[in-house]
Amino acid sequence: MIQKRILLLSLLLLPLTACLGNTTQQPGDVIEPDSLVTDSAPSGHRFETVGYIKKLYTRSGTHAIQFDAIEWLAGREAAAAMREDDVCSASGVSAADCSPANGFYVRNTDEAVQTYPLADELAIFMQTRNAREMLQDEQISYTVFEAALKGGKQNIIERYQAMPFWIETNKDGQVTAIREQYVP
Repeated sequence: MIQKRILLLSLLLLPLTACLGNTTQQPGDVIEPDSLVTDSAPSGHRFETVGYIKKLYTRSGTHAIQFDAIEWLAGREAAAAMREDDVCSASGVSAADCSPANGFYVRNTDEAVQTYPLADELAIFMQTRNAREMLQDEQISYTVFEAALKGGKQNIIERYQAMPFWIETNKDGQVTAIREQYVP
């Protein structure tokens, strides 16, 4: 019990200590994150597509998602994309000082959704299902995933509407794995 409390306290204080220790960062400095997503993917999985799950449903016994693909950009690539998209000048920040606040930038130039059937052998990994503590790559069942996303309702609940997920698909276009992207 004490170890869990220490871990929870450590996770809560980590962002604060990171801010306190970074006194040399100046406006325009680009954060180069060590690993935002795919470098530490669960064993045996290769996540290549990231986006938002717009709908999770079952039709004729087949589970499926409607998915809006996005670009997840980090570091210098993110800063360049922000300048290209004119995000910085629109908020009064000069191009020289333009950089992503948390080290990443999400670009969604096409909000069209694509439907993907879910494979029978689906692996699902969550980061924030438990509101009290982050459990990195907690593997859960489809039933638990559905309950978390829908919150007992028909549509995706607000908390997960803007939460990116990485998907892995097989040669038949079925989703074989889903991984929540933690967003600080």
